[in-house]
Amino acid sequence: MDDIKSKLDAISRKDLGASISSLREGIDRLSLSFDESSDSRNQCTSEVPTAKGSPDETKPAQQSVTAVEDAVALANAIGNLKIVSNERFELAKKSFEKAAEKASEAFHNTALSTDERILASKVRIASAILQHLDDTEVAASDCLNSLRELNDMPFIQDIFSVHLKGGIKSVFKKESRVEVVETVTMINLILADFISKFTKRRMAVFDWPMIKCGKQVVHPIHYDQRRLPNLKKMEITAPWDIVVLKVEIATMQHRLTRKGDLICLTDDGGGPQKLDKTTGKLQPYCLSPLENNTEHPQPWGEAIDLAFDEDDTMYVFSGHRGDYTLSVYSADGRNMCHCTLKFLEEKICRYSHITVTNDKKIVISCGHYYKTRNIMVYLCNSDGKLINSFDTGLRSGSSDNEHYIEFVSVSFDNKIILVTTTCRANAVFEDSQSHMLYIYTEDGELLQRAVKFRSNPLYSCTMVYNQVTENIVISHVMDIAPYSADEILIEYLSGETAERQCSCLLHGTNFPESISAYRSDPVCNTNGAVALVSEKRVIFLQKPSP
Repeated sequence: MDDIKSKLDAISRKDLGASISSLREGIDRLSLSFDESSDSRNQCTSEVPTAKGSPDETKPAQQSVTAVEDAVALANAIGNLKIVSNERFELAKKSFEKAAEKASEAFHNTALSTDERILASKVRIASAILQHLDDTEVAASDCLNSLRELNDMPFIQDIFSVHLKGGIKSVFKKESRVEVVETVTMINLILADFISKFTKRRMAVFDWPMIKCGKQVVHPIHYDQRRLPNLKKMEITAPWDIVVLKVEIATMQHRLTRKGDLICLTDDGGGPQKLDKTTGKLQPYCLSPLENNTEHPQPWGEAIDLAFDEDDTMYVFSGHRGDYTLSVYSADGRNMCHCTLKFLEEKICRYSHITVTNDKKIVISCGHYYKTRNIMVYLCNSDGKLINSFDTGLRSGSSDNEHYIEFVSVSFDNKIILVTTTCRANAVFEDSQSHMLYIYTEDGELLQRAVKFRSNPLYSCTMVYNQVTENIVISHVMDIAPYSADEILIEYLSGETAERQCSCLLHGTNFPESISAYRSDPVCNTNGAVALVSEKRVIFLQKPSP
């Protein structure tokens, strides 16, 4: 029986051994394809991992990291070398292609141990990098596919879950579990650095292959890495789509277009501004200056809120001392019209928000200072003509048990989503703040019982509604002493039940600067993009849907 088991083990590992052999062969051929007068021979002699059972074997998981590190170092060295034999270079590429194919077969062999499958996965990544030295964009795409399969392995997800959550399971096999966590994390870091330095690809943070642990999602680059070196110390950069700002825009109203452009409303009433992602500066969004537009002159007032429809038409709600206007801009920045909202005359609105339905009705929610202090919802067309209004019956204010409007949005089928925050002055800290979700028809009918939910009391939070996923997106920033402001908790809640569907904790130590040193607000668009906006930068969490 021992003899049979030994033979079966050998058979199950033959693909892994073949992949490593082909990887070695490819590196030797690659070395021969360069100018012998250069240092290429020495630079192309990186060590590659050995198959299980080899005399010089240490730990397969650790060897897999070495394979990826060596492949990246080799790619960097080859950038300054001259190919003298295209035939040998093509032979090397064929060897790497075979190595990737065999490593893929080994990775999907469930008879192998976790360490061996991690090793196979990293041979796939190393082979993909070396096979596509002449097209690093393809290399990055292939590597990300391999990494996604690694991060999706149930066993990897279980290991990360136990490692992060602790509990009785964490007491057993701690050393081997930590080794796997460190290895997988380092592989993610090294590949991120390769993509950042060798390609033009700039990714949203959540576009990176994540590790699912139940309802919690682990970002393998930004989770709590107390046992791992910091990216800055390792001189590793991630390929995130981050704009460093030349101006402070955190206090401005801002939204994303369907293309992912950030539009801001300045506090001085100077009209909408578009963020130039290359320079980090704001540029005028409107093609014709508002003060020179005789057909549609700029109304006097401060911008309160703005929204985009699915055609990227922009609607700006402004007001001053009881006079409220609606301004409409086309997708190319033309100022189409300004109109006075007569139905808001002699009303003083506060905590106001606007959104746009799929059939281009403008929805305005606001509380009033007098006459009625209830939260009202108004529907009008782009000419400012009132279509319908209804009283939610919710009392607006900042005193005990009164509602503060967080946002108003619409679902795909034009249901009106309203989320409020209530504060209880005499409650204990953990119960002092809660949120309520209300869903109405356009006629004001409350479709379901109001849903109450709480945010984490140790974080300040801001929230928006993602119309593509129909989720409430909450950004929690740790800002309560004595806790350090070095992390942001992103949560996705059902837009119908407010049930928590998934969450991801982003530690800021591995961003260029701490992402939560200042308040970071999430912004969404009608195409599913999500970004965090702070005083110093814009970080894109999700790209727009195709």
